[in-house]
Amino acid sequence: MSSFPGSQSLARGRSYFSLVAGTSPGAGNNFTYVVAGEYVQTPLSVHVRVTADATVATRQPKLVFTDQGGTEFAAVASSVGVTASQAKTYQFAAAFGGILTGVDAAVTTGLPLPQIPLLPGFQLQFLIGNIQAGDTITAIFLYIERAHLDYGAAGDV
Repeated sequence: MSSFPGSQSLARGRSYFSLVAGTSPGAGNNFTYVVAGEYVQTPLSVHVRVTADATVATRQPKLVFTDQGGTEFAAVASSVGVTASQAKTYQFAAAFGGILTGVDAAVTTGLPLPQIPLLPGFQLQFLIGNIQAGDTITAIFLYIERAHLDYGAAGDV
């Protein structure tokens, strides 16, 4: 297998699964999860609850994958927004093939989640387009596969 000059191969070591409770970023702020330096992490599900303040506006949520420099390279946007004084739960999961609706579709939206391994320093962000000062993101849970890093010389794959 060929590799780029000066590159290193990256092998995923033994992995394990972890449920991470995210910290609410406070009113009017988006949520960011940063991958720790000793792991490759693959998100398998993400759960968040958005509560909109009384300001008349439609909030448009999306889950964004960024590199260490903050450059977006993948995203899952919801076509289901949150309007004034409304609360909605968003559940992203690797097993979902598309937007799911059900008996509680008015309060819960299920969305697909690409299984993208995230390197140290990469970020998973839950962003709300048109976020208002009193809007909150709470009940943040990430179910993640974590694997220790094992760097090899270029071409060792």
